[in-house]
Amino acid sequence: MNKIKKVARALIPTLIATCIGLIMGAIGLIIINEPISSTYLILFKGGFGSSYAIISTLVRATPIMLCGIAIALSWRSGFENLGSEGQMIIGAMVAAIVGVYMPGPSFIVTIIAILAAMVAGGLYAYLAVLLEKQYKVQILISTLMMNYIAVHFTSYLVSFPLRDNTGIAGLSQTYRISEGVQLPKLLQGYNLHFGLIIAIILVILLYIFTEKSVLGYETKMIGSNPFFAIYGGINRSKMMLLAMLISGAISGFAGAGEVLGMQQRYIDGMLKAPSYAWTGLMAAMLSGNNIIATAIASLVLAGLQVGAMALERRTNVPYEISSIIQAIITLCVAAKITFPAIKMKIKNRGEEKQVG
Repeated sequence: MNKIKKVARALIPTLIATCIGLIMGAIGLIIINEPISSTYLILFKGGFGSSYAIISTLVRATPIMLCGIAIALSWRSGFENLGSEGQMIIGAMVAAIVGVYMPGPSFIVTIIAILAAMVAGGLYAYLAVLLEKQYKVQILISTLMMNYIAVHFTSYLVSFPLRDNTGIAGLSQTYRISEGVQLPKLLQGYNLHFGLIIAIILVILLYIFTEKSVLGYETKMIGSNPFFAIYGGINRSKMMLLAMLISGAISGFAGAGEVLGMQQRYIDGMLKAPSYAWTGLMAAMLSGNNIIATAIASLVLAGLQVGAMALERRTNVPYEISSIIQAIITLCVAAKITFPAIKMKIKNRGEEKQVG
């Protein structure tokens, strides 16, 4: 019961931020002279109002959820990983390479492609750990910059040595992965694939790790009170390595799922344009880095995005209304982080004056 209350408390900021975002979106609708109630009804139905809408939301939520829980783990451990996008892209490219070029039984190739993507994502995150340990480069900065390296490096690979020259597609892409290697679909005629099941399993396993294991407790302690944790004998370097490797591996799987389950190949820009990782970051921050709450928040944000697409198709309201709502939600996240920090800073200054 206490765990349910904990998740519920973690979801309260998500609900508040979403309501504020919807209110600001309503102001935007008034400005462009569009009806609020009918517009939001279409927005809701587009994301959750039918079986097709729910399935579309689940498809979009899968990579967002994976990136969200990956980020939640690293941030709750005190290591601000902003490189989920890059780790996802590297994992996707590795999965495509293995899926296209590795010989052997299809089932084995699929498993190896997933594992290779997770290893690649984990190792790419590990580079940021090395930069901090050897050169004192903050993980926040290095992981953010490494996103650009991943984007441009994979763009080169898919545009030149790995490019599919047999098709007429306008975008650079790899050769198509054979049907047997692709992740199986959960429903006939829909894009919902087995990656969702693996994502749910990863959410459960990561929740058990963070809430029930000794290592999970140590990662939480090093994030919430690093000085006390180090004084208590917790090895910060070990925790940083563990958190970043797991975070990168999960992000790498998010990329593999999109390649093996959705696109059946790697397409230049396929993971950067939808902003899966940044939406996952938003879900994690809104949920206070609670794993279960992050997964639920990912579904809400994915539904909002899918509903906005339906809204644009059926009305004159542009998709950007979703961007406005998400921008307001992001501001709420920033306020949630900034206000307590300002309050603590003011408190510390007051204590210093009293001591003086």
